[in-house]
Amino acid sequence: KNTLPVTGKIDTLGAYLTYLYALDRAAGIISRFPRADGGFGAPTSWLKETVNLAADGDMAVFENIALTLRNKEPALFSRGQRVNATFTGTSTLVTADALAFDQKTGDLLVLDRANKRIVRWSATGTLLAQYFNESFATAEVISVSPTGELITSDTSAVTAWTVSKKN
Repeated sequence: KNTLPVTGKIDTLGAYLTYLYALDRAAGIISRFPRADGGFGAPTSWLKETVNLAADGDMAVFENIALTLRNKEPALFSRGQRVNATFTGTSTLVTADALAFDQKTGDLLVLDRANKRIVRWSATGTLLAQYFNESFATAEVISVSPTGELITSDTSAVTAWTVSKKN
């Protein structure tokens, strides 16, 4: 049995290399737990600045961390500080409902239920592709498989999509 020494609430977890990251949205805190013998060590506060997070926002972890801000825009953070990357290029505003990284490319994928799409940006914010499907309106979670398939999940199904990185 592994127990994390957490004092707040954990809304979502992510892992990269030997670290586990725990997001407490209400407190605006990301705790980083190092791997240790038999589990994980004491947490440190990862964020180095105050961040206004969405009450139902998501977190994705790779080399950097992506978060959903209160205005429902995605934001990228490195070493606890916001990176100057603007995720633009779409003709309609993006509402970030779920986030995921492509572990091979570092691309950020954002689920936008209102527009029934998933948007793919490079880690620097360059728009790479938009994928549209009616089922994205009810998706809750997105992920990218090690083989590059886009995975969506809602309350009734898990679906794997083979998509191109370009429109």
